[in-house]
Amino acid sequence: MLHYTSNIRSLEDIIFDKFNVVEHDEFIALSAYLGVSPIRRLEGLNCSSKVIFGLASEGVNMLLHNKLTSVEENVNIYVPTIPSHAKIYAWKLKGEIKCLLNGSSNFSHRGLNTPFR
Repeated sequence: MLHYTSNIRSLEDIIFDKFNVVEHDEFIALSAYLGVSPIRRLEGLNCSSKVIFGLASEGVNMLLHNKLTSVEENVNIYVPTIPSHAKIYAWKLKGEIKCLLNGSSNFSHRGLNTPFR
């Protein structure tokens, strides 16, 4: 499935719409950089979420760090030992991947809402 960001629907809309249409019990995101607003949206969902902050080992702004360390229990943020610039979003059910998106947009407000042409 191929998705393009437009002025009508952002990638953030597409990703968060999947929570309503894909049967799942777990969400996994791998993103080079993170933003607070998509993480906060995950907190409001009834789903276990694992977010891998791919480039966190290269340094994180202290304000962002403090906000990310105060997330709710259903959202876990991981820092890999090997840095990653990948962006992958997966919805799983009982360990099986049900939907997978991959692309070039970070899991941040700017990354998910900037239209590319």
